[in-house]
Amino acid sequence: MALSFWVHHVTLHVPLTIPAVLAALGLWMWRDESARHVTFIRWVGLGCLAATTLAMVAGILSAPGFLGGDGSETLRDHRDLGVTAWSVVMLASLSYDYGVRKEDVLWRRLGVCWWAVAALAGLGAGHWGGLHEHAKHIPF
Repeated sequence: MALSFWVHHVTLHVPLTIPAVLAALGLWMWRDESARHVTFIRWVGLGCLAATTLAMVAGILSAPGFLGGDGSETLRDHRDLGVTAWSVVMLASLSYDYGVRKEDVLWRRLGVCWWAVAALAGLGAGHWGGLHEHAKHIPF
């Protein structure tokens, strides 16, 4: 097994779980933010961006073809949704970080909304990736 394949499969669990946690926490604190929770969301979000970047780069390196362009239709769908999820995680992390630095609650709320979208994009990418890897065991 190639190192990039292993790194991809170890790091992909962060973008599958953390965006949903950050979206839920952000929605729970929508009206009554505390400095401790804002700091937590900011740094965990930036860590999630780093892990998502690592998962995406490792996935593209381990996929067949130039920049992961070859492979089955399921694998291409997984790659496209993975890049979309990475883009939305980046929007969420940077929006929330900008809101913290500028002390702007609207930017932080936008970041929370992007975290919710990132959770959905991660679910889609995970579904197609799981379908590619475990097609014998997944009935749908």
